[in-house]
Amino acid sequence: MRKLTMYDQNGKRCILVLKNGRTTGLTVGRAYNIASYSRKYFGNNTFIAKELAILPFDKDSGAFSAKGDSGAAVADGAGRIGGIPTGGGGATESSDVAYVTPISVVLKIIQSYKPLAKVYIKSAQSA
Repeated sequence: MRKLTMYDQNGKRCILVLKNGRTTGLTVGRAYNIASYSRKYFGNNTFIAKELAILPFDKDSGAFSAKGDSGAAVADGAGRIGGIPTGGGGATESSDVAYVTPISVVLKIIQSYKPLAKVYIKSAQSA
């Protein structure tokens, strides 16, 4: 989902993404090549999280995700999974942003757990 092949209502390149979450149901958002990084400190360990920012489809469509939607798949129009929602900035009168952990990061974490080390996503072409 890194190739921005579509355009938003302002003519900026983006990827339209879909999510069907427990709280907000089916929503459409706009993904850009914008990554957000955060650091969390656990004792002597530092964890750096890379998140993708997803904006609502337009100003009238409401939040892309809300509390309770974490873990739902975020996919593009071709059905390719790009990540899972993990948080958000919260809706205001003028904006909303949802943060999505890239699926590559999720798979890396899953595969680091020994019993699931050989987990992979089966491509639609080989299904």
